[in-house]
Order: sequence, then C-alpha cells, then structure tokens
Amino acid sequence: MRDLAARLDCGASRVTAIVDRLQDAGLVKRHAPADNRRAFQLILTADGQRVCKQACQRMLDGVPATAGLTQDEQRQLGHLLDKALRAHRAAADPRGAQ
Repeated sequence: MRDLAARLDCGASRVTAIVDRLQDAGLVKRHAPADNRRAFQLILTADGQRVCKQACQRMLDGVPATAGLTQDEQRQLGHLLDKALRAHRAAADPRGAQ
C-alpha cells in the first residue's frame, strides 16, 4: 500500500480503505505473489475492467479535444494511450509493471 499511497500522494490508511471498498464492490482482487507474501498486487476483476472502461469513456466525453472524434476514434485513442502508458511503465520499471 505504501507504493500506491506514494504514487497517489496520500496516506497508506486511506489507500487501504479505498482498496477495501473496491474489493467489497467486486471491482478488484488482492493477489499475494508467491515470492513475497507480505506484499500483494491489485487485479481488476471483469466488473472492474468494465467500470474502468466506462469511466475512461466518460472522461474522454468531457474533454473538448475529443469532441470532434467519433466514438470509434475515441476508443482507438483510448487504446493507443493505454498502450503508450503500458510501454512507459514497462520502460520505467525493469520488473515490467503494468
């Protein structure tokens, strides 16, 4: 939680509360890697992925720069931005963060 809290610039207890609520809502799962049982990864569930896509679409809908794009073009832009973000994260984290 400390790593995520640092990235979000908030307290670890706040992040824990948020993750607890997301897990209770069925949007994320905690997964403990076999090599480090003290740490865990957050994994989006199928419902979490659906909600994330909906939220991203709503954010794109509210951006004036995307107002001239069709929904298909907005989806394509979202896909390309996601791909660029994954590549950036992988380059920044030698462990291949996603």
